[in-house]
Amino acid sequence: MKEIINVSTDVLKVHPRNTEFFDDISGEEYIRFKKSIQEDGILSPILVSPDMTVISGHQRLKACKDLGIKLVPIMIREDLTDENDKLKVLLVANFGRNKNDETKQRKVAVEYVNLCGLKNGEKLCDNRTALSLDEIATQLGTNKRSLQELLEIERKLTPEIKELIDSGTITKTTASKILTKLTLEEQEELIKSLDITKKLTQTQVQEYVNKVTELTNKNAGYELKLQKIKELEDEIEILNEELTNRPSMTVEVKPSDYDSTKISLEGYKKDYTGLKTQYDSKIKEITTLKEQIESMKSITEEEQYTKKLKDGAIFFCARVNDFIEKTGGFVWLSDHITELPEYERKSYIKAIEMVENWAIAMKMNMKQYLD
Repeated sequence: MKEIINVSTDVLKVHPRNTEFFDDISGEEYIRFKKSIQEDGILSPILVSPDMTVISGHQRLKACKDLGIKLVPIMIREDLTDENDKLKVLLVANFGRNKNDETKQRKVAVEYVNLCGLKNGEKLCDNRTALSLDEIATQLGTNKRSLQELLEIERKLTPEIKELIDSGTITKTTASKILTKLTLEEQEELIKSLDITKKLTQTQVQEYVNKVTELTNKNAGYELKLQKIKELEDEIEILNEELTNRPSMTVEVKPSDYDSTKISLEGYKKDYTGLKTQYDSKIKEITTLKEQIESMKSITEEEQYTKKLKDGAIFFCARVNDFIEKTGGFVWLSDHITELPEYERKSYIKAIEMVENWAIAMKMNMKQYLD
């Protein structure tokens, strides 16, 4: 059993990357946490490396400093001298913390997988012994499916899609099963069409995805037709050059080689007729394709403009709704405005005035079009 000793909080160092991966406890939970330490003390020693860098126990150390507790129990891991090893133990010791931000939770998974010798699902070419995803999941206290879900979301989805997952609009399972299969361009189109004012089921998300992929396929067909036209134009240019340079023959008398020359001439005529037929066919095909493209282009532009107006309005409403939901709960501060310190009071009032001025400007802008 490793020795537990008491040391001054002044000698302990916070791991430089702890806040990059984990959130501090805050609010009522932190108040209860401090009270527990104040009444019962630190029940589990803080884990540190030989250079006194905290590996597990940052919240305990923070609470002790806030409470004025100078001595804390620690346990030293003498084997943790390598920075990568320190980070691995830090990540695995705190992975799955209930209050941790979802974005940071995914970042922990990606970083730990990389440290274990896997990057983007492939073994790294260095001296580390690569672990399988099953082994890594076990170390993190989760299962392979959940770990793969975190990795796919972090590596394959745009920040906007991740934001919808973190807010609960789209579930992690739906994102992993459906959205990770989309290209970045398709995800950008999808975000414009989604109604993000409510939680979306997997079926609803799939319907949105079907519409986006249908439009993508339509545009892809448009590009293919343009490419085909270019190829046909090149072929027509070659045929036209062959027809222009085709030699002609004139027979005025019947020399000894008349019969063979006549046969050759018939061959030239037949060859010319074949080339002319190909030429006319290519001209007809390219004309048809251009007509189709003009039709597709006009429909696509009209649809995209209408869609842009609708999506912009929905996205704006969703953002405002999200803002109200996240900040509305702090209206109680207005009842205690005189109790706030001067700097916080001025900042609070300034923030309210900024919202008010923005709303007035928006209404004035609309009024000039609605009057």
